[in-house]
Amino acid sequence: GARCMSFGDDDGSTVVTGGHGGIKCWSLERYHALAGGFDDDDGDDYNGDLGRTSLPLTCKRTTSLGSETVTCVLVAPGSRHAVAGTKEGGIYVVDLSSGEVVDEHVDAHVASKPGTSSS
Repeated sequence: GARCMSFGDDDGSTVVTGGHGGIKCWSLERYHALAGGFDDDDGDDYNGDLGRTSLPLTCKRTTSLGSETVTCVLVAPGSRHAVAGTKEGGIYVVDLSSGEVVDEHVDAHVASKPGTSSS
């Protein structure tokens, strides 16, 4: 399941979630049409309540990060990239249009302790 989530600045239509194994980029493009409410003939009219669990999300792509668990994610301004941090100490920059990892830093949790050298 998802452990973290971030919305893009493109009217909220891009959502990125992170969890065990990587990140997923979702599309909420239909959200704006639904925000005003609609009747889908099943007797359960959607009235724009964001608390409803069945918002129409479409997974656009998944980016695998192996066995790492993403604990934080942020969609960068412009909604072209996301930055994901993992429990294991990795920091990854992902191109959201291709799903490719464009930059990575491992051992981000390694830090010098007071009184020690970081070199």
